[in-house]
Amino acid sequence: MPDSPAALLRFKLATIDSEMASLHRQLTELARNRETVALELSRLAYPVLQLPNEITAEIFLKYAEDANLPRLFVLAAVCRSWRTISLSLQSFWTRLALDITAGDQQQSNLAKIQLPLALARAGAHSLLEIDLSVDNALEELLTLIAPTAARWPALNLSVGPPKLVHTILSWHFPKLQRLELMPSSKPIYSWSTTTPTHQPLANCPLLRSVILFDVDPNVLRLPWCQITHVELNASLGMTSCEYITVLAQTINLEVLDVYIDEGPEDFMEVKLPQLHTLTLRWFSATVNGAVDFINTLTAPALRNLTTNITSAGSHIGINAIADLLERSEVVSLDALTLHSHGHELGITAVEHIVAAAAPLGVLRLTEVDWDALDPLLAMLGSGGIYHDSPFLVRELHIQPVSGAVPYNSLKFYIDKRTAAARSADSESDVQVIQALQSYGLRKVSFIVPERLPMDFGSTDQDREHFDHLAALTSPEVIVRGSKVIWEMPGA
Repeated sequence: MPDSPAALLRFKLATIDSEMASLHRQLTELARNRETVALELSRLAYPVLQLPNEITAEIFLKYAEDANLPRLFVLAAVCRSWRTISLSLQSFWTRLALDITAGDQQQSNLAKIQLPLALARAGAHSLLEIDLSVDNALEELLTLIAPTAARWPALNLSVGPPKLVHTILSWHFPKLQRLELMPSSKPIYSWSTTTPTHQPLANCPLLRSVILFDVDPNVLRLPWCQITHVELNASLGMTSCEYITVLAQTINLEVLDVYIDEGPEDFMEVKLPQLHTLTLRWFSATVNGAVDFINTLTAPALRNLTTNITSAGSHIGINAIADLLERSEVVSLDALTLHSHGHELGITAVEHIVAAAAPLGVLRLTEVDWDALDPLLAMLGSGGIYHDSPFLVRELHIQPVSGAVPYNSLKFYIDKRTAAARSADSESDVQVIQALQSYGLRKVSFIVPERLPMDFGSTDQDREHFDHLAALTSPEVIVRGSKVIWEMPGA
């Protein structure tokens, strides 16, 4: 023990330092143990954190397909592990979706911070998919994204003032493959006095897909001859007759989805030699105009057709489509989809279009009232007034809306089809035998909404027909909902 005062104080100081060092070591060890225990606890509380990083990364990329820019930053800030994964994925930051309403300063300020970070994380050479929905110019944001326009394979643009549209479309897009354009306020048409003389959209060598909502395609100087996929929808002061001039230029068009309400004042033939998939939509109130539009089209390569059946004047529109098939010399269709939206089916009109389209690979009937299916299935199974044998359909898919399930009619239809196939013998026409073999009924599916007591009051015979259908393996019969409904109390 030191005997001088100074030595005694030095000894006490050394003892304190030693104890402090020991406590620091204990604190460090406790902190390390705490981190380990907290990680184990988080894994128990959040099993998703136990997923391999590769799987988590795939989930992140799927999430990013529909997420706007702020949501990407929220996901990346959940925990250290997720932040590390998100920062390691350049493609996580390549879809930049901005949705900024006019006057929202908070959104604007946030975008000014997040956009440069996202661009840096995406890398200087990554292709960027841009989804831009803005109501005002936001010069700072446009200045940030304008230099990246040469890296955009896809542009989804929903903007307000025409001036802003012109500003964005005046950039160069050498990698652009898909363009979707819609106004956030008023429709885009009658721009002839303000359209800029320099319109680089006319020089987009890779552009193939164009989707326009309430945009007059005539004001966009697009390279229409190279476009293969077009979707056109007009509702705000525009009519489908404005599409005709542009469609006449789409000689390589393969897919067309169009809302139609009016045809041209002067007849104009539009031949689409490469078109294989066509979707035509119209309302009953505009069926006459829709017919005028359909009458302009010819599509000799057509393989897939989707259209709706309206209650009022449906036979007029359906007959026009049947005439389109005949005019185009379409021998058969791979798929025919008819949406009735719960309206009454015009059996004669449906028979006309099926007769023109058959043999069919797939026939889909959606939102059909079950009450309409009795005569419809009888027509398909008998051939109607046009044929003395069933229409050849390889797959029949039915999605009803309400009503009693016509199990008897479904059984009748399947029996007629299988009987027709068995009746072909060696003396039958070779082409008939080949058609029966190629288009033999392979699958029938019908969906019964489980929320409705569809089978209330069903008879034992109905149950017998249902059991017969459910047991079939050729053709395959898929019934969704009915098994649950049969077990409902009181059914």
